[in-house]
Amino acid sequence: MDYENFKEKIMEDLKDKLYGRGEDVSIRINEVKKLNESYEGLAVTPEGSNIGVNIDLKRIYGALDNGTPYAEVVDKTADLIQRGFSERPDIDVNTFSDYSIMKKTLVMEVVSAETNKEMLETVPHQNIEDMAVVYRFALNSNNDGMASILVTNQLLNSMGVTPEKSSWRRENGKTIYEIEVPANTTATVRIGNDITELVEAGKHVFEEVSILRQ
Repeated sequence: MDYENFKEKIMEDLKDKLYGRGEDVSIRINEVKKLNESYEGLAVTPEGSNIGVNIDLKRIYGALDNGTPYAEVVDKTADLIQRGFSERPDIDVNTFSDYSIMKKTLVMEVVSAETNKEMLETVPHQNIEDMAVVYRFALNSNNDGMASILVTNQLLNSMGVTPEKSSWRRENGKTIYEIEVPANTTATVRIGNDITELVEAGKHVFEEVSILRQ
């Protein structure tokens, strides 16, 4: 079975398989763009929900191409989808569209600017030498890691937010971090291996000789 025929067939068979397990879903093919990678995926969403899972189609097809029987591929993919449903974070869609709430979950990620050159055209970011700082909304975390959503220009536009240029910069071999702590708030800032507690609200500047790379 070639890849194009496989895509059409597995969409129908997965929908039937999941329906037989009590899961009424919608399935479509979309291009999933992530930092450091992109793939053609199956977007599977339970009826009545706005949140689903994405499954890498090439990976599924690779199992078939390596000799796994088609029926087994369908069964295991259905298992994977249902596990994804059970493990997905519980998100209030109304809350997710409210930036005044979601901004409290913002976290930063440092990535390669060259590797992610195309992706960076669609996300707010700050270049620091050959790296780039991007932003994520952290949804939840556990022992297996953190579930998060990459902040894109399109996502911010849907929230009515215009990205602002960061004041973080490189000067004379140092990374300069400028942050502002809201009134009546304290914050703990980790710069390199040092931890500094900000007891008072206001604007603060930190310097670091090196930058974390990943």
